[in-house]
Amino acid sequence: MGLDPENWMSYLQGDVRVIDSYIPGSHDASAYLIGNRDADLRNESVGAITQCGSYTAQLNAGSRYFDMRW
Repeated sequence: MGLDPENWMSYLQGDVRVIDSYIPGSHDASAYLIGNRDADLRNESVGAITQCGSYTAQLNAGSRYFDMRW
């Protein structure tokens, strides 16, 4: 059985401390294509597009920490 990325936290043992866990996250989570041509071209021109999905898509992929700087 593969790990379900949307519900991976349900598999964590209750006696494991957060500091001893790995929490998947997204670097520059806000830098993704948004469908606004001007904004997308501006982000792409400075090399800022680092994600291929929205926050919801990133959560559904298993991310639980967001680095949201611009």
